This record gives sequence, structure tokens and C-alpha cells, in this order.
Amino acid sequence: RPKSSKDADFQRDQGIKRQKRPADSSSAKMNTRGASRPTNNDDDDSLVFQDVMAKYSVEESSLAFFELANALSVAYRLPNPTTNESRRISIRQNSQAQTHTGGVVWETSYLLLEYLQFVVKQQHQKSSSPAAVGKRVVEVGAGCGLLGLAISFLPTVQEVLLTETEEVNNTILLPNVKRNQSIVSSSSSCQVSACALDWLYHERDFQAYA
Repeated sequence: RPKSSKDADFQRDQGIKRQKRPADSSSAKMNTRGASRPTNNDDDDSLVFQDVMAKYSVEESSLAFFELANALSVAYRLPNPTTNESRRISIRQNSQAQTHTGGVVWETSYLLLEYLQFVVKQQHQKSSSPAAVGKRVVEVGAGCGLLGLAISFLPTVQEVLLTETEEVNNTILLPNVKRNQSIVSSSSSCQVSACALDWLYHERDFQAYA
């Protein structure tokens, strides 16, 4: 469909500078065993979403997401609309998980997060009041936890509860929440927690937390 001016604004402002890969495709091929790591001063070897996306053209986005999905750890830089500082969320993944689909960050999590960042930026430019997202947020099926953890940095959010099945919560979600607890508590007043909630047996789990 034809791109509207609003589409163009979103693509321009979302902060991802896409580049064409080199003409020599052999030098640009992805190595899923030893995926390229961004150069930064952080203390882990996570693949940073913004850096990976910058290596590929729009038409090659699927390759970027495939590279991210095969990384042991991924990260997302969260800009602060009021300062020049950025915060970084780091997420451990398990692409080898066989019994559930919560082992890797899904593409939709990245895209929704990009859109929310775009809305917050636009709102900040138009008004001094923060964008209203909601004071309390519950994410059902939080997977690795990237989206819920990032939402905790939005201005009006005071509490975020991330939920997943017991297996995913115990092995992936809860460890990732603990992994990012220090950056969340130092950069936000939001309370973040995670618990097991199986939507197929929600009554049982609700009773357990009652």
C-alpha cells in the first residue's frame, strides 16, 4: 500500500538506521554459532537489537530477526526522552527449547516496543506531560520478558507483572527479571515482578496467589 506521511514519520523517528550489506555477500553472511557482537563498553556479550538491525536493509529484516533469535543473549537500548542517556535491558535466551515457545524474544515484542518508544517520543515533543500508558500493566505470555521490562521504564507505569507458564517462568522469565532488577530500580520507580500463570489452568494459578 502507499506509504502515508505518518508511516514515513514512524520509520524516520524509530531510531534504526538501516544500511545495505556489502556487495560481497560472503562477508555479510550470518554465523549463527558465533554471531557478530556489537562494540560497546557493557559487561556482557549480548547482541544489541539496534546494532543488528542497522546491518540489514528493510528487505533483509528477516535475517536480522533470525540472527537475534539464535543469540544466547540479546539487548535493547532504551532512550530517555528527557536526557541524552540510554538504559539497556539484557535478555538471556534459549533457542533450543523444545517444550515451549518462550525461549526467544519474538519479533512482535521488538516491533511493539519500537512503536511504544515512537509514541512516547512524539508525546514528549508535543506536550510536557508524559504519555499515558496505564499505571498497572499485566503481560500474559511474557516469554523472555523484554517487552514487560521495557514497559516499566515508561513514564506513567508504576507496576508491571509479567506472567508465563511455570516452566518458562522458572527457567527464563524470572531469571531475566532478576538479571535486570538493578537497572530497573536505578532508572525507574516502577515495581516489576514475575510469576507463573498458565492460561489453560488460570483458576488454579489464581487460587495459588490469592
